[in-house]
Amino acid sequence: REIAQRATEASSVRLGASELDQQKYDELFAVVENDILQLRVVLQAVEAKERERSWRRGQTSGELDEARLVDLAIGEKSVYKKLGPKDHAQLVQRLPKRLCFLVDVSGSMAYFNGDGRLDRLCATAVLLMESLAGLEHKYRY
Repeated sequence: REIAQRATEASSVRLGASELDQQKYDELFAVVENDILQLRVVLQAVEAKERERSWRRGQTSGELDEARLVDLAIGEKSVYKKLGPKDHAQLVQRLPKRLCFLVDVSGSMAYFNGDGRLDRLCATAVLLMESLAGLEHKYRY
């Protein structure tokens, strides 16, 4: 616990967060702690599919395959090509997925905070950032 406490204090100093900021963050974290665990499971389970398309040659309909004009002249029927998915789709994620979050920080969020909209926004931001922590190899945000 002492090591965790020192790490928290070090990160607070590095970020320039006050004790009040840390307390507020802890409150927001407590609100979304279970949701963070659920979202992390979903984010870790995402598999990437490289959806490359290629020309499928030897089709009986589609665009005329210029490389098969001689075959067309002798009566061959499979001289067309179609654009379609590759036969062997790769499931390896080469580049991280790019995520962009738009957050409303206008004055109206604080002015009309009677319904808790700013608090929900802050809790959602904590949920997203904590869920994505450690998944930088899969997501860039």
